[in-house]
Amino acid sequence: KISGYAWEVGRANALGAGIFISVHHNAGTGRHAVWAFVHDGGRDEAGSRLLAGILAEEVALATDLENRGVYPDSSTGRNDYRCPATGRLAFYSLDENVNKAPYRALLEIGDMGRDGDFLRDKRNRKAIGKAIKRGIARFLSRIGSTAYDAGPEADRARPPR
Repeated sequence: KISGYAWEVGRANALGAGIFISVHHNAGTGRHAVWAFVHDGGRDEAGSRLLAGILAEEVALATDLENRGVYPDSSTGRNDYRCPATGRLAFYSLDENVNKAPYRALLEIGDMGRDGDFLRDKRNRKAIGKAIKRGIARFLSRIGSTAYDAGPEADRARPPR
């Protein structure tokens, strides 16, 4: 009886997540691409921006999706939520006033109008999942954390494109 956003944030907060990644299927762009978003003006924005950039890069390298880069959540102009601290339009699930994870990123993958078959393909979903796992391992190695064991997949060469 709550929104998916509220559920995922509540679950992450209950688990004490250090990293929060929300994955969505984009709409209305017509682009076969991946976009990453971070909270504009949020605590640890620089770290979240690093995480988001690495994740978008890994997903693009593991698939044929175009890497469209990292954007502040206020840039879409289609949000109806405002951050209470900055007053800017924001993604509810990325706002540090709601989501307590220090590092937060939202990935928009593909376009609903053209990429349904791409995302229904189990191989593509698996490649995206592995890419996110590699991205987390890269991110944690960059910030000097050993709190995450990425497993053997993180050490393997990237899959062929």
